[in-house]
Amino acid sequence: MNGNWKKLWKLKVPNKVKIFLWRVLRGCLPVRARLRSKGVQCDTKCPCCGEYEENEWHCFVGCMSAQEVWMETECWPAVEKYSTNAMSFVSMILNMLEELDNKNMTVVAMMMWSLWWRRNQKCWNDNLPTVYATISRTRENLYDWKQAQCRATTVVRTNADPKLLSWRKPPVGSLK
Repeated sequence: MNGNWKKLWKLKVPNKVKIFLWRVLRGCLPVRARLRSKGVQCDTKCPCCGEYEENEWHCFVGCMSAQEVWMETECWPAVEKYSTNAMSFVSMILNMLEELDNKNMTVVAMMMWSLWWRRNQKCWNDNLPTVYATISRTRENLYDWKQAQCRATTVVRTNADPKLLSWRKPPVGSLK
């Protein structure tokens, strides 16, 4: 599979989101159609809408429940454009990675993560979070992660004494 893997790994999102996208692109996400193809006896209908078979395409783009979330985000025009022109779900994501700027691709990645979380809330807790709760959670998660990255960088910079970073020969006669 060809694609801009470097851009995926350089996205400014939590590592769990990068790994999630990698799993999506490798076909490793346990959507119901895939589970059934692996011999798991389960209903293949989408847990969110209950109408269509749940595959990656439906889960993230085709389901009206997912579309309601996307439509309230700033990246909906891009998602709509790429989903309309894509040959497959994987090609859609790879094209987005290739062509979208980092800001929009970050939003897309975080929204996909949140759509998967939302879907899992419905599967395991029989609770489908609202569109606005999903979007709010996405923004809060990204904001919190970025704040943590800033604090981690600041702590390293302020605590790094240059004298402590260089090796010195121990005094003669000392034992470790």
